[in-house]
Amino acid sequence: MDNKLRFQFELSHNIQQNETNSEIWGCISISLLTDHQLVSLLQTQWDLSGLKAWFEENQDFIRSEVLSIDGSSPLPSESLAQALNRLQEKEFSENEQDAEDHWFDALFEFRQRHSLRFALRGANIPEIIIGYHRGAGEISLSNREDDWSYLFDMDDFISDLRQKLIYT
Repeated sequence: MDNKLRFQFELSHNIQQNETNSEIWGCISISLLTDHQLVSLLQTQWDLSGLKAWFEENQDFIRSEVLSIDGSSPLPSESLAQALNRLQEKEFSENEQDAEDHWFDALFEFRQRHSLRFALRGANIPEIIIGYHRGAGEISLSNREDDWSYLFDMDDFISDLRQKLIYT
């Protein structure tokens, strides 16, 4: 896989912080480097310490966890984001409360480990999903405004982001 997923950080110096505040504010740019172009996927300004903690806790899940809930997984033509949307729509009968609770708990837990909304809690960003899919890394988004998916070199991404976050 030649595509490279890159997070870039630029620390903000104009936000006042005190000694007891553990926040690290900065600009976050997420892009995909392909053989032919640089694709900008997200730019925002937020607390980098939350992203750092989320990544440290979830990097092994991001690297290898397969989306599968009670045997339901992405269809061959679906991205992770599209599959999560479809799985969210599953309906249960009134006498299947335990199955329904288990189903939606599993979806929530997957999102906690793979959605950038959990990495950047409180930021006004779309639900971008990062995870393992089709034998590679995948970053995807599927909502009313956008529907895209890109495969990338997962080992390169994990190594690059881990290194950048050490110095943040």
